[in-house]
Amino acid sequence: MKTKFTLKSLLLLCALIVGGAGSAWAADETITFSEKGYSNAEAIESVSGTNFTITFDKGTNSNAPKYYTSGTAIRAYGGNTFTISSLTKTIEKIEITFGSSDGSNAITTDVGSYSNGTWTGSASSVKFTIGGTSGNRRLSAIAVTYTSADATPTCATPTFSPAAGTYTSAQNVTISTTTDGATIYYTTDGTDPTKNSSEYTSAIPVSETKTIKAIAVADGYDNSAVATAVYTIQTPITIAAVRAQGTGSVFTQGIVTSCSGTTAYIQDATAAVCVYGKSLTIGDEVTVQGSLSNYNGLLEITSPTVTVLSSGNSITPTVKTIAEINSDYEADNALQGWLIKIENATVTATNGQNTTIAQGENTIVVRGISGVTVDVDDIITLTGNIGCYNAAQIANPTDVSVKVTCATPTFSPEAGAVVPGTEVTISTTTEDATIYYTTDESAPTASSTEYTGAITITEAVTIKAIAVKDGCFDSEVATAAYTLNLNPSVILSSNYIETTAAGADGTVIVTYENITTPVAEVKFYESDGETATTYDWIIAEINETTNNLDYVISENTSSEARTAYIKVYALDNNAEDVYSELITVTQAGLVVDYATLPFKWEGGTSSDFNGLTGVTTSGLGSDYAASNAPYRIKFDSTGDYIQIKTDGEIYKVAVDVKMLGGNSTSTITVQGSADGEDFTDVETLEISGKQNTELNLETTKGFATTDRYVRLYFTKGSNVGVGAITINLVRKGISDAGYATFCTTSNLDFTGTGVIAYKATVADSKVTFTEVSQVPANKGMLLKGDEGTYYIPVVASATDFETALVGVTTATEVAAGSFVLMNGERGVGFYKTNNAFTVGANTAYLPATASARTFIGFSDDTTTGISATQMNDVNSEVYDLQGRRVAQPQRGLYIVNGKKVVVK
Repeated sequence: MKTKFTLKSLLLLCALIVGGAGSAWAADETITFSEKGYSNAEAIESVSGTNFTITFDKGTNSNAPKYYTSGTAIRAYGGNTFTISSLTKTIEKIEITFGSSDGSNAITTDVGSYSNGTWTGSASSVKFTIGGTSGNRRLSAIAVTYTSADATPTCATPTFSPAAGTYTSAQNVTISTTTDGATIYYTTDGTDPTKNSSEYTSAIPVSETKTIKAIAVADGYDNSAVATAVYTIQTPITIAAVRAQGTGSVFTQGIVTSCSGTTAYIQDATAAVCVYGKSLTIGDEVTVQGSLSNYNGLLEITSPTVTVLSSGNSITPTVKTIAEINSDYEADNALQGWLIKIENATVTATNGQNTTIAQGENTIVVRGISGVTVDVDDIITLTGNIGCYNAAQIANPTDVSVKVTCATPTFSPEAGAVVPGTEVTISTTTEDATIYYTTDESAPTASSTEYTGAITITEAVTIKAIAVKDGCFDSEVATAAYTLNLNPSVILSSNYIETTAAGADGTVIVTYENITTPVAEVKFYESDGETATTYDWIIAEINETTNNLDYVISENTSSEARTAYIKVYALDNNAEDVYSELITVTQAGLVVDYATLPFKWEGGTSSDFNGLTGVTTSGLGSDYAASNAPYRIKFDSTGDYIQIKTDGEIYKVAVDVKMLGGNSTSTITVQGSADGEDFTDVETLEISGKQNTELNLETTKGFATTDRYVRLYFTKGSNVGVGAITINLVRKGISDAGYATFCTTSNLDFTGTGVIAYKATVADSKVTFTEVSQVPANKGMLLKGDEGTYYIPVVASATDFETALVGVTTATEVAAGSFVLMNGERGVGFYKTNNAFTVGANTAYLPATASARTFIGFSDDTTTGISATQMNDVNSEVYDLQGRRVAQPQRGLYIVNGKKVVVK
């Protein structure tokens, strides 16, 4: 019988034949990746269908699977894996459709059979692995066929956290499964787990190498596949063992003895070694994992991974001679990296960063002396690490001291003719030096008589003296020859008078030698004893009855001490002048009873106020209990007040209070007065809230420029405890970001406040922030400090300076391109604005001309930017931005001595 085909029937048959060739029509569910809306080169981790999921993993390849629009397929690279898991049914067939230009990498599976894009078998999960180490397979679509009947689902295979691998410290391993209600059983002895194995209930501590296997079990589910994780716990070896290894991967532990840039040294009880590529902190005990290599004779651990175990440790440097260091280098180099001390070495040459020192015929190079100037022939002592650059050298030198010569002693009075009984004193400008002397013409030594007090001259004598101090050379010998002078002179019993009582008067006894008819007068001088002057507060004259110097001084109404200098003159029998030594009269300043601004009371009891300078109180009851500290001073009646007398102009007052009664409103009226009698209200501060509410109150209105008294006057609504009281301050808060900008109309002094103020300077592309202690009014500044509220003292004046920061005291719109301090995606720093931006009152910003960059951050030395300089120090260690040492750098950006340098 003949069969008649229409065109429509023929086309349908062709379609069935084509579809049957790929088995697409037999699939229960198909995922076509081009329909998922992926973007080009998007990394793919998982794909979900209705009844199955596909999970991708990079496996042993560094590249993860990615979707590419070219070929409309997911590229799975050699070593990548993808796992197809059924949610409820058993998979009996999987068909993969490959994209154009597909590779030839072999594909293997963990279960079932696979050939030419088709897998068959019976499983709830199938893992596919792309073979090879390069190349890729292009997956366009995946179709899954299930068994006709619903299969028993299988528990999801457990997973481990952290993942299996090698670790340098103990780990706590957690196990989980995505199957709700499933119980996990595990083993640690290498056997496969069953329901009779240990049930997982909490993290498993792993402190040594261990294999953990686990399964998930649940009612109505087949047991999961066995999951296996091997954990290798690596323990550090001694540094001596590291040095014996020579090269390769190492893991060790030691204490950081020095660090310069990214070059550091660590040491344990066995040896020391250089760690290169990371800035470390001296005194930290660390573990270091990295690659050991030999750089021109220096063993160093590069690409280090560092973990800090503790801080504040110390290693005492070992005293070594240059001969010992060089001998060790010629032998086994066992001392390399040690922290050592070299004493009393002579500088023989200096050349840039290199200084050559010697002890006898033995020499060694010291690399990088800084902070002290050394010259050829100087004798120096230093601490450093034994480094190497084709020969032993000293690296990271610290505590460099130049051995100096003690200052030559001087005598007073100077050598020459003196009257009998003259007392000679000897001194040296070298602090803590000891003076030794002789009077028999012999040269003094440290075994001679020690000078402890003035030497009385009774006959002609020659005194010789030297100054001696540990760590210094002995001074040159000083010599003073004294002869007796029997000519007339004026001697005073005392040449220094100090009086502390106002209006004090007194007498200085004057003795005339060999003057039978003395005529005397008094002259006034400045401190040099040569320049004549006058004083309006002291009268001094020779008493005609006693021939002594009498003086009377007027009351000192100033708080400053004052001093007058006097000489007594007389005529001898030959009508020639003789005169006394310089007489010093000092009068103390007036004791004052005011509080010095800025004033700060930290809180406490009313008894603490007793005797406190400038503070008086009225009406205060007994103090509140210590549990309310520091709010213990009690305001419990209207009219109670605290009054403070100050020594300068008052700008602002702050007081901290705590409500110790109900919800009634109380007030503190801040008053000012010029004389302590007539007070004027400055501002009323309201106290309201629930019991135990704590408030920080401060004035916003100005005092009169003549006000010197502050009174805190209380009006009761409910009882109040008083804490800290501060006068002349600005309150500023800093967030947990650690930085803030600030500007105020007052002059501020940041000394001792706990917050650091910086000015900014701009040069080329570098912005430098420099610490300043005082900041003038209306000047923008950057602040750095821990999170909290700070009280900054207001001062009468502050030294001006130039800064790139623009300060504003009211909300201000700044131009687009300006830099505003923010805590953004790159951390805390100045971010460049794309549009006009309004900054808040009492802040600061960098104008658009400050820099061309989009972000200005802060480094440890508060400098940002790149120093665009020509690198010309051929002895410097040069590295590219990946940390690799470069022998002959070409044009580009490099790291030299820990800084970014552009080589032109």
